[in-house]
Amino acid sequence: MNKLPRAIRLLSAHGEAALRPTIDKGKFIKPMIPRRIAANIRNRALRDGTFGAFEPELGGWDPAWDSVRKVHMMKPYKGHARERNRAERARKVTASMEGMPARFEKLVKDANDRKPKQDIAYLFKRIQSLAPIIMPGKRTV
Repeated sequence: MNKLPRAIRLLSAHGEAALRPTIDKGKFIKPMIPRRIAANIRNRALRDGTFGAFEPELGGWDPAWDSVRKVHMMKPYKGHARERNRAERARKVTASMEGMPARFEKLVKDANDRKPKQDIAYLFKRIQSLAPIIMPGKRTV
């Protein structure tokens, strides 16, 4: 007689308890059959046609042993932020463009007002400040 695999022997001896971890005296005890080997046994049962009933000599898989998995609901596609906010950005831009020519003229006028007036006194003062740079040996009054 062929010796049955260890996992099949554990399933026939302990049933579902061989697939589940336990906590004993506050310590985690891993399952007797690892999940990968349990998955291999389940897949072999599906291939061999023994899924649905477990026989200790033949093997198989009981559907009650399958772990209940959480069902994940699909979320709707969010898209990119630039596409989601496109209408809001368009409204914002059109609202800010309404008084733009007047604001632009005011900005140019303010910039010109901040500049010093370039009259004759300004030109003499500028020449006097540049004289040491242009003619380093000459002294200016």
